[in-house]
Amino acid sequence: MTKISIIVISKNSIETFPKCLESILSQNYDTKQVEVLLIDGGSTDGTIEYAEKNGVRVIRGGYPDNQEARRYIGVKESGGEILIFIDTDNVLPERNWIKKMIQPFVNPLVGCSFTKWYGIDDSMSGVDKYYALMGGNDSVSYYLQKNDRVPLGNLDLPYGASMVSKINGIEYVKFNSEKIPALGCNGFAVRSALMKNLNYKNPEEFMHIDANVDLINQNPEMEYAIVKTTIVHNTGKTLLGNLKKRNKYKTIHSDKLNHYRKYYIYDKRSLLDNIKLLLIIISALTIVIPMIRAIYGVIKTNRIEWIYHPLDLLGMVSMYGYSVVHRKFMQNRN
Repeated sequence: MTKISIIVISKNSIETFPKCLESILSQNYDTKQVEVLLIDGGSTDGTIEYAEKNGVRVIRGGYPDNQEARRYIGVKESGGEILIFIDTDNVLPERNWIKKMIQPFVNPLVGCSFTKWYGIDDSMSGVDKYYALMGGNDSVSYYLQKNDRVPLGNLDLPYGASMVSKINGIEYVKFNSEKIPALGCNGFAVRSALMKNLNYKNPEEFMHIDANVDLINQNPEMEYAIVKTTIVHNTGKTLLGNLKKRNKYKTIHSDKLNHYRKYYIYDKRSLLDNIKLLLIIISALTIVIPMIRAIYGVIKTNRIEWIYHPLDLLGMVSMYGYSVVHRKFMQNRN
C-alpha cells in the first residue's frame, strides 16, 4: 500500500478533533502505512495530550494565528508519498474513504484529488448542513462560483474544470491557474513530491489555494481527480461564528499577508468579478434573489437548511464591507 501522511492543523480543537481522529483511525487501510501529523499552534485545552495518547505525532508548529503556515510545516515534516490535508473539524464519512481518494494516483498524470461534495450527518448544526448544501462556507464565494466544492448532489464540474476523461465514476480534469476554485484543504490529497518541490522559504508564503496555482504553473500537464464522495465539515455552529472565522481569515491572509497572495476569490482587476460583486451586493441588500435561491434549494433538495441563505449572504457582504472600510480607515490613520 502507498504510504500516506495525513496532515491536521490544530489550535484548541478538543471539541472537534476526537471525532475527526476516530474517523481516520477507523479507516480500512494498513495503519503501518498511515502517519497522522498534528501541527499545533499552541493548544492549551488538551488537544495535544489527546493526540499523543492516541499515537499521533504532534509537531508544535508555532504560527498561532496562521494555520496555513502550519499546514506547510506539516508538508515539510511528512514522510508519505501522498499527503492528505484534513482539518480537525472534518470527519471521514466511510471506512474506505482513504482508498477512494488515493486510487486515482495510479494514473501518473494525477497530481491531486478531492471530494466532489461536502457531506451531511445528523450531528451537524443546521448552519453546517446549509454550508454543505452550498458547497462551501462563504455565500459570496458561492455567487463568484469559486467555492471549493459543488453544491451537494450537483453533478456539474467545479469552476474552471476542463474534463479530460471519466473512468469508474472518477472525473479527471485540468485547471488553468487563473481559473480555479479555492481548493487545497478539507480532504484534499496531493503527491508529496509535487508539493515539496514548491519549496517556499517562508512558511507564511503558503496558502492552500496559492499552492495549487503554483502546482499548475509548474506542472501544466497535471490532472486533478474529482472523487464522487463527500467529507463532513463542521465549519461553524452558527452564522455569527462562521462570519467571525471568515473575517479573521481575511484579516490574516488577504490583508496582513497580501504581498504573498497569488489567488483572489474576488479579483478587483477582473471586470467580470467587479460586475458579479456589484450584483451580489444588490442581491444581498434587497433579499429577493437569495430568498428565491433558498426556496429553490429547499424544493430541489428537500432540505430546509437552505433558509439560512439570505441571512448568510447579507452577513458576508456586511462583514466584508466593514473589513474593507476599517482597513482603509486604519491605513489613512497611520
